[in-house]
Amino acid sequence: MIKLYFKYFVNYQSIIIDVTESTIQRPKKVKNNIIQEKRKKHTIKTQVIIEKDSKKIISSYFSYGKNHDFKILKNSKTKFLSETTILVDLGYQGIQNIHKNVLLPKRKSKKNPLTKEEKKNNKAISKMRVVIEHVFAILKKFKIISEKYRNRRKKFALRFNLIASIYNLQLLI
Repeated sequence: MIKLYFKYFVNYQSIIIDVTESTIQRPKKVKNNIIQEKRKKHTIKTQVIIEKDSKKIISSYFSYGKNHDFKILKNSKTKFLSETTILVDLGYQGIQNIHKNVLLPKRKSKKNPLTKEEKKNNKAISKMRVVIEHVFAILKKFKIISEKYRNRRKKFALRFNLIASIYNLQLLI
């Protein structure tokens, strides 16, 4: 696991959390700490927390291989104030047990299809969450994140945080 550089209370009105994967080169020696994903590629998962209104990247956390999105959030040990509204996708089911002010889409099942009101709510949540997907698209313009990362894995967090700070600086200009 790559450690988070800073741990603090996220003090914003509404935040969006999501995870993206970056493929890495196959490790030469130790294969235990990096596990192949379902796509048969070795990956580093990057969790990004952004502020909804300003689109500023607040925090990032990194994890190797096969980890669930919610597990990565718990491992990051980022604390949220009770007034903060959190927008997440279905990968974070269970977060409502930890934090009460969460907007999580409703999942359908074979026996219980979604009602029109639930579909409308899911669409509204996805319209609010699309902001983080746009942030990922901007970050992935830097080829180091979107293509296979062939450098030292210990430096990935530093390089991603540098790219994130360039993105945040661009928002100020």
